[in-house]
Amino acid sequence: MVTLEDFYNYKPHQLDDIIKLKTNLKWENNKDKLYAAMYYSYPNVNDEVIYLLFKSDILQVIRSTNNIFDLRYYYMDKTDKVIYVLDTLSKIYEYLNDEFRSKSFNKAKTQFEVYNGPLNLKSLIKVDGIGKSTAEVIMEIIDKNISFRLEELKKSNPNIIEKINTIEIFKKIHGIGEKQAKDFYEKGYRTIEDLKINLNNTLGLVYYNELQKRIPRSEMDEWVSIFKQLFKCPPEIGPIYWDITGSYRRGEESSGDIDLIVRDINPKDVAIALGNIVIGEFSSGPKKFMGIVKLKNNIRQIDIRVFTKDEWYYGLLYNTGSKTFSILLRKRAQELNMRINEYCLTGPNGEKYPANSEQDIFDCLKIKYLKPSERISSLGKLIL
Repeated sequence: MVTLEDFYNYKPHQLDDIIKLKTNLKWENNKDKLYAAMYYSYPNVNDEVIYLLFKSDILQVIRSTNNIFDLRYYYMDKTDKVIYVLDTLSKIYEYLNDEFRSKSFNKAKTQFEVYNGPLNLKSLIKVDGIGKSTAEVIMEIIDKNISFRLEELKKSNPNIIEKINTIEIFKKIHGIGEKQAKDFYEKGYRTIEDLKINLNNTLGLVYYNELQKRIPRSEMDEWVSIFKQLFKCPPEIGPIYWDITGSYRRGEESSGDIDLIVRDINPKDVAIALGNIVIGEFSSGPKKFMGIVKLKNNIRQIDIRVFTKDEWYYGLLYNTGSKTFSILLRKRAQELNMRINEYCLTGPNGEKYPANSEQDIFDCLKIKYLKPSERISSLGKLIL
């Protein structure tokens, strides 16, 4: 993931090399050249770069369109565009203090994320949480590649998209919630650099750029080796249960952070045992430690969660994800009048179902077992 700081450190000839990979167009002005390099580096750029591109005129030079409300939109397939527009509409209405419409579009987005039926008005209206007007918005995007409702909201609220994107960037700083991010915006802050200049630098702010970079799988393999050594113990003591979950366990090529789960061990003790690798702490409690680690000059976030023996396989399943898979799992439990979370599966009368493997949980929900690598974000449905 290339950051704003990375681009500012590039020499003009390096920017030219980036541009040449995608186009024969040339820019003599170094500022335009910088923005063009940012554009042609997408999607391997962080949100600050995207925000800066919004403020430049270079997009109009590169691509003439009246529908630039987010650079990412141009690259999405139609299904992702629908999800993105519904999410954007929900946020706009939230900032306009229209709670009903905000919640309605957010619910529709959640339902559409796991929808696997025909993309037509008649079918969409039948989906719980997607009414006629929302279904019409969806079909507009599918058929015309645009949402006129969104365009109208943008015209009547000229700065709303900038506001949403800026607040979303601020919320990525560890410890910054919705309210504080909005306060920053209202005070005139627009970039991470604005915050660094004008505020006391918190841990999340100091390492913001580093923490936005994805972690390659090769580095995650190194972390596995570190944890194997850390959790090695004599046979008479017995094995220590641990796993790295999230994107890594699903077999993906990169991870956002290091998600470590352990069984019946205080997470703070694990952090202490890592020694000088841990260079900062966000928060620590009996169930979770969140901090920053450093390996070969690479700075990463680590989340360490603890589960009991009875909770273990539920914790493993939940923390492996993906988000889409977890939504489908909860919906399936609801169909059976059950509830599932990261700690247990409960029946209609509150009874808990023990699990000695992930397979046991799938069996309780009467669905086919999926390997971690099959629990992908594009998963449409669970097989009964």
